Amino acid sequence: MRHRDRLTRFTWLAAALGAAGALAAIGGAVFDPGRAAFSYLAAYAAVLTLVLGALSLIMIAYVTGAHWLVPLLPLARATVGTLPLLALLFLPAVAGLHLLYPWVEPLRVADPGIRSHLLQKTGYLNVPFFLARAALYFAVWIGLAELLLRGGPEIRNRCGAIGLVPFAFTFSFAAIDWILSLMPAWWSSIYGVYVWAGGFLAALAWIAVLRLFLPPEGIDRWAPSDRSNTLGKLILTFLLFWLYIGFSQFLIIWIADVPLETTWLGVRMSGSWSEISASLVLFQFAVPFALLLPQHNRRRPAALATVAAGLLLMHYIDLYWLVLPEYSPGEVTPHWLDLATLVGVVGLTLAFGAWRLGRLPVETPAATPELAPWW
Repeated sequence: MRHRDRLTRFTWLAAALGAAGALAAIGGAVFDPGRAAFSYLAAYAAVLTLVLGALSLIMIAYVTGAHWLVPLLPLARATVGTLPLLALLFLPAVAGLHLLYPWVEPLRVADPGIRSHLLQKTGYLNVPFFLARAALYFAVWIGLAELLLRGGPEIRNRCGAIGLVPFAFTFSFAAIDWILSLMPAWWSSIYGVYVWAGGFLAALAWIAVLRLFLPPEGIDRWAPSDRSNTLGKLILTFLLFWLYIGFSQFLIIWIADVPLETTWLGVRMSGSWSEISASLVLFQFAVPFALLLPQHNRRRPAALATVAAGLLLMHYIDLYWLVLPEYSPGEVTPHWLDLATLVGVVGLTLAFGAWRLGRLPVETPAATPELAPWW
């Protein structure tokens, strides 16, 4: 009962913060709609990619039969339960399509070269097809999440194996549609993998934080503390994977030196955006990697959660770095709308997740299905 009371109080607190952030963002959108649209997209993408990272973690656990991941799955399931709300929160981004994406009105683009590229891509980059694809993405993600939340052991195992294929395609295309097409004349074949790597890393960090702060009688009461070392190793692995994908993208663009491609990278490597680029390498990889190398730091849940909290902040900055240079390419221009939109999206998502968590059955070790490949 005490756990339910705490969960209820947390739900109301998160809802209040989310509502305050949402109201502030709406007010700001009246006076500066362009900045509000870009700030909202960065905050929304940061939260959505984290949730989708948790969804992929569940499916990977089932398809591999990784028993050591079992203690993390209830926390991951609690996270993916927020996808119905995130589908609803996509609507403000839809309302700002004309502010975000130059392909919505290609004839108004001043640069003739870019305008020509946009006109060649209108078969794919047009509003009706964009919205149809978005509906398909959310249908796939929510369908997979509900099967993993409510299905029996056999359904979950099959969903994990079969669902990874449509998930990979829909996530990659969503990253291209919603973030990369902010600069539609540019292209990267591993862009979707880079965005997924950041989201997966953020999901692991989020689980590390949840394992520390959830009350002991809550959903994490049966997850042994010695799993912290395993979770820390997994975070270390994906720190390297994130850096590898990011460096591969950078190296290919740098070596090719094609003007149209270097434009995207050049904006992020000049002015004060170059400082954000350096901070990502330093605080999204170097510092957490050094802190988690000693085994005693990984074994201490508090130390692991502290590093994980920093990774969550850097995940938002990473998405900010992907989105906001298209609005202010010269310099980083922090705005109070950045904070308002982030508080709004995070608060509402946490409130919905906590509300739904209170209505899902709490799994115990005896009730948790044994992982086994479905075949």
